[in-house]
Amino acid sequence: MSFGDIASPRPLYVNRIELWKEGVHRQREGGIAGSGIQGQGVESIVLSAEYEDDVDNGDFILYTGHGGRDPKTKKQIADQAFTHLNKSLAENITSGQPVRVIRKVPGGFRYDGLYSVDKAYDLRGRSGFQICRFELSRVTGLSAHAPLTLPPPIKKPKRRVVTVTERLVRDTALSLQVKKLHDYCCQVCGTRLETREGSYAEGAHIVPIGRPHDGPDVASNILCLCPNHHVLLDTGGIFVTDSGQVCTATGAHVAALRTHPAHAISSASLAHHRARFGF
Repeated sequence: MSFGDIASPRPLYVNRIELWKEGVHRQREGGIAGSGIQGQGVESIVLSAEYEDDVDNGDFILYTGHGGRDPKTKKQIADQAFTHLNKSLAENITSGQPVRVIRKVPGGFRYDGLYSVDKAYDLRGRSGFQICRFELSRVTGLSAHAPLTLPPPIKKPKRRVVTVTERLVRDTALSLQVKKLHDYCCQVCGTRLETREGSYAEGAHIVPIGRPHDGPDVASNILCLCPNHHVLLDTGGIFVTDSGQVCTATGAHVAALRTHPAHAISSASLAHHRARFGF
C-alpha cells in the first residue's frame, strides 16, 4: 500500500497500465485500489463519467462503490454491499487517510490530487439497486511534496504557517433551541446523556445543510438526537414516516418519534431523507 500525493505526476496517463506502473493507481481494472484487508483502507480511486450514479462536482464527489455492474454497459444490475473494497474505502473515514483521485478524461487518465472520504452510506441507485455511496471532498493546503505521515514531535516549531479553511457555519443557537425544547432527550429513544458540563444531545439535520443536499437550517429540519441515533439517521440506518414512526433500514418499527407542540417537523424533509436512502 502506498498512500499520499504524487510528487511529479504526468499531465496525462494514456492507460491503466501506466497508472499501475508508476504507482498512481495500482489496480489494472477496478476503480478502487486497496488490499481489501480490514484496517488498511484505500489508496486511490478512478472516477469515470460512464457510471450512472457518480456525480462529479470538481471539489466535491459522490462516488459509487464496487460491484454489481454489467461489464459491457456499466449499468447497475445487482446490489452492492459494504464488504471487501467498499468496506476498505469506508475505513478511510475513521482513519482520516485521504485517497488519490484519478479522473478518466479524453485521451487517458489525469491525476487530480487528494480527497478526503467524508461519508459512506447505502441507498437505492438510478437502476433500482442498492449502491454504496461515498462523499469525498478535495483536501486543500497540501503541497505536492507534503508527507502524509506525521514527523517526530519537536519541542519548538521552526516557523508558523497561517492556513485558511472554509467551512459551513451551522446555526448553533437554533440547534440549541431545539435541544432545550426536548430537554436534551433523544426524540427516538428518550435518552438524555449527563456529563460533568450538563445534559448532552445533538442537533441532527434531517436534510444535510452541506452540499450537495443544501437543506434548510431551520428548526423543522432539525431533530434532537442522542449520538447513536444521529449516526443512524445520517447513514440511513433509520428513517421517519410521515406519521412519525421511526423504522430501521429493513422496515422494522423502532418507536414513535417524540414530539413537542412548539417543534413542528417538516414532512418535506422527512420525505427527502427517505428518498435519499431509497425508502
